[in-house]
Amino acid sequence: MNFLTKRLLRVNTLLKTSKRSMAFKAPIVKRTPMFRRFPVKSAISMLTLTSFWMSQRYATAEEKYCLVEIENVENLADGEMMALKVGEADNDKVLVVRYKGKIFSVGNFCTHFGVPLASSVLFDDKVICPAHNAAFSIIDGLPEYAPAKDALPTFEVVEENGKHYVKLPQNWKEKRTVYMTKRDPENTQKFVIVGGGPAGLSAAETLRQSDFTGEIIVLSADDKLAYDRTLLSKALSGDANKFILRSKDFLDTYDIDFRLNSLVKRIDAAANEVVLSDNTKVSYDKLLIATGGTARKPIVPGIDLKGVHTLRSAHNQEEIKQSIGKDKKVVIIGGSFIGFECAACLVSTFKNEIDVKVVDMNSTPFELSLGKDVGKVMQKLAEENGVQFLLQKSMKKLIGKDGEVTGVELSDGTVLDADVVILGTGIQPTTQCVQEGVELERDGSIRVDPFLKTSADNIYAAGDVASYPYWVTGKRARVEHWNHATQQGEVAAFNMLGKQIPYDNIPFFWTRNYMKTLQYAGYC
Repeated sequence: MNFLTKRLLRVNTLLKTSKRSMAFKAPIVKRTPMFRRFPVKSAISMLTLTSFWMSQRYATAEEKYCLVEIENVENLADGEMMALKVGEADNDKVLVVRYKGKIFSVGNFCTHFGVPLASSVLFDDKVICPAHNAAFSIIDGLPEYAPAKDALPTFEVVEENGKHYVKLPQNWKEKRTVYMTKRDPENTQKFVIVGGGPAGLSAAETLRQSDFTGEIIVLSADDKLAYDRTLLSKALSGDANKFILRSKDFLDTYDIDFRLNSLVKRIDAAANEVVLSDNTKVSYDKLLIATGGTARKPIVPGIDLKGVHTLRSAHNQEEIKQSIGKDKKVVIIGGSFIGFECAACLVSTFKNEIDVKVVDMNSTPFELSLGKDVGKVMQKLAEENGVQFLLQKSMKKLIGKDGEVTGVELSDGTVLDADVVILGTGIQPTTQCVQEGVELERDGSIRVDPFLKTSADNIYAAGDVASYPYWVTGKRARVEHWNHATQQGEVAAFNMLGKQIPYDNIPFFWTRNYMKTLQYAGYC
């Protein structure tokens, strides 16, 4: 079975299993307190890992490795996992799993954020990270669920004299790049991706992983390579340059032509080309629109005053960071994910040296997305950490002096002093470049079929801009979340290659505030 066939089968399996009931029993995690190493040619105990590698190793011409015994493996029931310590450091561990009667071993740390996997769950042959729902095959280590992009290392398990051992290479790493092909100049096909965010990057990588050797061009309006946008609010005081997902060297290695500062002005579906803001034209054989969303700014007096910010890009984050500091009065409009995370980050950073108020028109934060009960719990958590809420109120106008914001007037006449205003008022699909030939919904999103294909030949859409049929109800859905965009980018890439794989995934959301994590599966 070749790599592409295998990967496609995995995607189909993942899409099907996502519909099943998730009421499975969490596995019992068995940790091994001690470890023993058994090299093939020697059983001498060594004092340090370095001296061990110098004197005890598998003598092969290609690679040096040792055997680490899996102690108490007979107590590991089918479907259970445990962390196996393989070195002196606390994190020198691999994951051991018994699946369908066979013992497997892979890396123990999620390749997304390094979360230990021994405390996660096993569903079929997939280990699912407890933090952000990334999933990996315990058979071949491949990532099967966003937001992970890299694979886990895999280790051969051998049996000798009734005991099981993990064959551990000397220079093993905690993650590895999934196989990708490169450009073949003889393949004249050109696939163009408009948008350099999670959907666009995922599509580009999936094309190369699927042995597409034609030209891949990513047109990004940003001046940065694809970065983890979720950290803009979760780590408001952070540096977006450290959030970059793939380096230029990585993209160049796999012949992904990632063009920055390339704003698409118009898509000409009839001519199979896109027109950039400088009137440069780029032709395509297949096109993916993955332009994401634009922060929505309420139409109220004073909205353009200095000190009023949206948070959608690294530039937005930098502007907020420069305006925030001790003794500042910050008013956040909107009590959903962006607004709530910004408030949490600010009070966690500045403690009681900053004044943070959240204004929301609902009776609790998250009321429309998660409901009142969850909203009340989240509100109490935030208030205990110093955030003040003004609920069932909206912003009437912004007050300023000498061009800078000084206050916010609410719908009930209340006036709040403000040095900084952050707008967490949602986003709208960025589809201004889609002018004709592609059917749009009333909200400006792009209407696609179950295969993420638009009404135009050879054009697909994924991520925040795509309105697709939800397989449970048949009704239209559009989801604005990182995992969702990444997975849609992958499925869109398969369908651009003619694989006809429907998108029938279940969205997964997460937020983390005040050292507490909230996870949500489904539509909200």
